[in-house]
Amino acid sequence: MLTSINYNKMSAEDKAKEPAATRRTDGDYALSYIQRVGNGRVFYETHGHDEKVYFSRPFVAHMLAGIQYALGDLKTDDSPSEK
Repeated sequence: MLTSINYNKMSAEDKAKEPAATRRTDGDYALSYIQRVGNGRVFYETHGHDEKVYFSRPFVAHMLAGIQYALGDLKTDDSPSEK
């Protein structure tokens, strides 16, 4: 996992929006992660719901690194980890 929601800091109002059927009991909500699948690589990213985020240099750097990882151009430790 690269980024996640800090569930303990979410407002009660935001927590109430979460459907009971998909509510995670561990409060672990990944927003971006990398993962090996077979011989391939996955970069998952879900931050881009507001166009302003695309003008943020850290976000653009994050996206570039994720794309480079998926292409195999960026070497990193992608072994599974525990929370």
